Amino acid sequence: MKKLVLILAIALFSTQIKAQTTLTTAVDFNVVTVHGDSVNLFDILDGGQHVLLDFFFTTCGPCIASIPDLNTIYTDYGCNSADIFMVSIDDGDTHQEVINYENQYGALIPAVSGTDGGGTQINNAYNINAWPTIILIAPNRQIIEQDIWPFSASIASTKFTQAGIMPAACPAVGIEESGIFSELIAFPNPVSDLLNIAFDIKENSVVQFELIDVSGKLIRSEASHFYNAGQHTMNISTSDIASGFYFLNILVDGKNSTQRKISIVH
Repeated sequence: MKKLVLILAIALFSTQIKAQTTLTTAVDFNVVTVHGDSVNLFDILDGGQHVLLDFFFTTCGPCIASIPDLNTIYTDYGCNSADIFMVSIDDGDTHQEVINYENQYGALIPAVSGTDGGGTQINNAYNINAWPTIILIAPNRQIIEQDIWPFSASIASTKFTQAGIMPAACPAVGIEESGIFSELIAFPNPVSDLLNIAFDIKENSVVQFELIDVSGKLIRSEASHFYNAGQHTMNISTSDIASGFYFLNILVDGKNSTQRKISIVH
């Protein structure tokens, strides 16, 4: 009986060892997320940000269970605009499968697919054999957490504090337009129940606001409205829209003018 217990303990210990990367120094990669954003690891690190890598695959139960906590730290620490940059690295799935995963479970962290985006090669380069594996890399390219496990937002926050990573608000979507808008801001972003839009339009125009999902499907369309030149505000209810990434599409006089990425979190 003692021998059986010992064997089981060794097996469990071996599994836990496999669940972390064996590396202590980061391996560079240059990939594009499923939404078309470029991610070069060493460029981000050289810019002074820490990097959290979330290794996952789309049918992994523990990976799915970790999404709410990952979303929490993503939004609590600046949505990749502050001390830390977060990216999810898929193993073995296509772009569309990862997009479906994001839409179904509301994952907010930018993701790289395994087969189409090169994520599987990154999993292999980091010797990942169990999922999820969530690692933390310092700007000096040293892996300071080979696997944050068990994973929770509170545990991750403790690790971040130890590394000097501070909480930060996610930036509002704001731009200075060279076209019809002199200013357009959508806030808060991420949003839960109500997306506010403030804009300064240069000339009298008919403006319409839409929300579309990452597949291009129209989710919400506000009625077209005539606006005089000047500053205006409006809002779009998002309380009944599933968590995930969306695009705010703005049409002026019936033509696409501006598009901005919006995160909805409930």
